Amino acid sequence: MKNIPIIQIVVGLIIVLAIAAFFIFLNLYSAPIGQVFSSPLGFIQASLSNKGYGVVYSEGAKWYAEINRNKYGPYDSNPILLNVSDKNYGYAFQKNGAWQVVINNKEYGPYQMVTNLSVADSGHGYVYQKNNGWWVNINNKDFGPFSAIKNISVAGSKFGFIYQVNGKWKANINNKEYGPYDDIDNLNVFQGNFGFSYQENGRMFFTLNPSK
Repeated sequence: MKNIPIIQIVVGLIIVLAIAAFFIFLNLYSAPIGQVFSSPLGFIQASLSNKGYGVVYSEGAKWYAEINRNKYGPYDSNPILLNVSDKNYGYAFQKNGAWQVVINNKEYGPYQMVTNLSVADSGHGYVYQKNNGWWVNINNKDFGPFSAIKNISVAGSKFGFIYQVNGKWKANINNKEYGPYDDIDNLNVFQGNFGFSYQENGRMFFTLNPSK
């Protein structure tokens, strides 16, 4: 019988383990092919990223969220504000008459209401109402209370949100305030750029990467 060198055996085992790990990775982290979800509502909540997915659907009288092959629930009513990135996810759901926020399987709340939620690979943020005031939570840090909040944007380590104080509108972008203005809209925040539209003295403007 011919003796097989030990180095060939080791190399063969490494190749077999690498192939097995590759197929396990595909099964765990790739989206399923041909899967169909259903809902009694006129729409299906879904959120996609390059490597991740999330869908809110119903089974009988209960609701569930499936995110990257993991099933969360059951819930008595449909979860809302589903948002996924390649590495993170979030959504909100009702519990005991109040609202909870889920970020990567960790719950925050209870809140009177949740109106906006945004996740990125290295950050998250959401808008909620508590004690009749409006707040923004960015990476577990609270900002507020404000009389109103329009929207929120999170992109990696960068963030921004639009809020109202004393009838005027301001933008907080990476902990720097802009305004007050008569109105602010169209907030865009990315790792390398940010900008927003604002109204002042009856005219509309768009500012890109303002210094102040």
